[in-house]
Amino acid sequence: MTVLRRRFHGTPLWIYAWFVLDALLVLTPPLHWAVTGSATALGLPAAVFYFVAVALFVCASLVAAYLAEVAAGSFEP
Repeated sequence: MTVLRRRFHGTPLWIYAWFVLDALLVLTPPLHWAVTGSATALGLPAAVFYFVAVALFVCASLVAAYLAEVAAGSFEP
């Protein structure tokens, strides 16, 4: 059994790793972009792009965790 497939209380370890990455991305925003205001990404200020991208990444992690729990049968009676 590989490390990525092991489970902790029924949840795969890769879900926990994804949540740790979520926390790092959310808690360490590139504030220098907001201060300088000169960087852009896809026509948006880089800070706005960053916060939208992080929000989508966090939402994707919640969906992935839900699907992993459903696949493990955690929601069945």
